Amino acid sequence: MQNGLQRRLNKAEAALKKLTPAPGRGKQQIEDEPSLLEAIDKLEKQDRVQGFFDYPYHSQVKERPLRAYQDHPARIERQARYQLSVTRNQEAMAEAEFKAGWRIYATNAPTQKLSLTEAVLAYRDQ
Repeated sequence: MQNGLQRRLNKAEAALKKLTPAPGRGKQQIEDEPSLLEAIDKLEKQDRVQGFFDYPYHSQVKERPLRAYQDHPARIERQARYQLSVTRNQEAMAEAEFKAGWRIYATNAPTQKLSLTEAVLAYRDQ
């Protein structure tokens, strides 16, 4: 279970880092905050890693003036992109690793018939 958790965390971390690639040709950028938060939430649910990461992010806005032509007035074009930093929440990961592999067994047999050690041995053989 711990190996599976680590694989999910690594996969999710790589996918989260790909959400906000460096600017460049052919790299699609997320331009508004609700879209970014929705994409993060979707990835967390998909990989079952809610609460294992912290996501500090900030927006970068580029402004460039466009001159007037024909019937279009002069204006300033604004282009926004978000930069996401992904860090692991060590407390949540430690707690999940501690809980991984635990099983709860219950029995209705009285302790006179089945002691705790006998019950554990019986259930481990399943």
